[in-house]
Amino acid sequence: MFSINSNETRPDSKAARAWDWRSRAALLLTLIAPAAALASDLRLTITPAQRLVMADVSIVLEGSNPNGVVVIGASFTDEDGRAWSSRAEYYADSTGRVDVSSSASINGTYTGIHPDGLIWSMLPFAADELDDVQLSDRDATWPYSPTTSELSPITVTYEASAFTTTGARSPEVVSAQHTILLKKNSVTRSEVEDGDLRGIYMAPPQSEMRGAVLLVTGSGGGASADRAAWYASRGFATFAVAHFNYPGRPDQLSLQPLEYFDEAANWLKKKTGVKRLGLIGASRGGEGALIIAATFPQQFAAVVPIVPSNVVMGGCCSPEASMSSAWTLDGKPLAVPPMRIQASPEDFADSSFVRRVMLDAMLAEGAHEIPVEKIQAPLLLVSGGSDALWAGEAAADRVVARLQAHDYSHPFEHLSYTGAGHSVGQPALSTALSQSVIHPLTGTSIPLGGTPAITATASRHALEKIVAFLDENLSAD
Repeated sequence: MFSINSNETRPDSKAARAWDWRSRAALLLTLIAPAAALASDLRLTITPAQRLVMADVSIVLEGSNPNGVVVIGASFTDEDGRAWSSRAEYYADSTGRVDVSSSASINGTYTGIHPDGLIWSMLPFAADELDDVQLSDRDATWPYSPTTSELSPITVTYEASAFTTTGARSPEVVSAQHTILLKKNSVTRSEVEDGDLRGIYMAPPQSEMRGAVLLVTGSGGGASADRAAWYASRGFATFAVAHFNYPGRPDQLSLQPLEYFDEAANWLKKKTGVKRLGLIGASRGGEGALIIAATFPQQFAAVVPIVPSNVVMGGCCSPEASMSSAWTLDGKPLAVPPMRIQASPEDFADSSFVRRVMLDAMLAEGAHEIPVEKIQAPLLLVSGGSDALWAGEAAADRVVARLQAHDYSHPFEHLSYTGAGHSVGQPALSTALSQSVIHPLTGTSIPLGGTPAITATASRHALEKIVAFLDENLSAD
């Protein structure tokens, strides 16, 4: 799939390959090198040398033959010791320059113009294995994303190969290193264990704090440490509250008392001294964010439901949990959609069937609808138009329609990204395999949809819009 010379006939055995990718690139570069060129030193510049994940980066190669082919690759090793790499080919301009932010990749792990394409298109293989990779062969041994820790910076090595003189039999190779931070060094991290309350708290220096955010996890449970690290690095003290699948908390998302989140909000307000908070959640956390904000409206000044549900869903993620509501208030389960079909456990093993059932619930009127008109804060909803897990776009549209019907007095906006999947709006390194994931509780593969390129681009845009939204509505506190 990623062979540089598409006319090459390769043996089936990897050990029998005649050339590695650099040698094949050299052959192609020799064949198409221009007849005349000026000799020049090859220079690869990555700026800034260090950046936060999802932040802008400039990757520029200079000194190639004018209009010659340039090959640039990126690689790093994750926390599990697994190699991740990418590769792309470009044509240099008439001055022998390639700027990844404006030069189109014509072949490789991504194509087109994407400033951060060499990062989001990384695959879980070493550079010399990429020629054997076929995405259609993906199986359960391929991880969904790199294993990372917000405590450990990631060192990415970029390597570029290009001819700089005519008549050369091999290209010059130059490399540069670049550091990606999942958490700024100035952000502090602490575990929260206060009565029944659990989670992870991250905060910027007091002088840089722009507000405080309560972060609600999705169906995987735990505490969203990576997301808390990202928001804290952007200036928002963040409490990634853990309500299930976490030490000291229940195993399942089932009959979770909403009062727990009121307690978490009070804890965060006392910790930071702010009057009202931001509230963010994705997927089941997006559903949770809408329910929590509607139940305790006095706590929040900004609400960001990402790929949410507009209705109260059943529990997760076991047959037993799904038979009950995910949430309770005053000890009573919230109403969930009535089952209008006869279904067996085997039916629910089919993800397309599950999506249809959830869509029916989202489109149906009834007591299971979240009373979003009770929220007393601006809302920013985010969804992906190609979400394969559930119809988050339709759900967000239903939220907007309900707000309009009730003459909602606060600003609201729905950011819908055509072609993006269920993982849109999340800080991430690689989205190359973001179309499906192994669920951490069920161990089964679930579809997320979208295309990797659009999901990556949409996520960067959405995150910047979220930061601006939080800054506008939280900075006054």
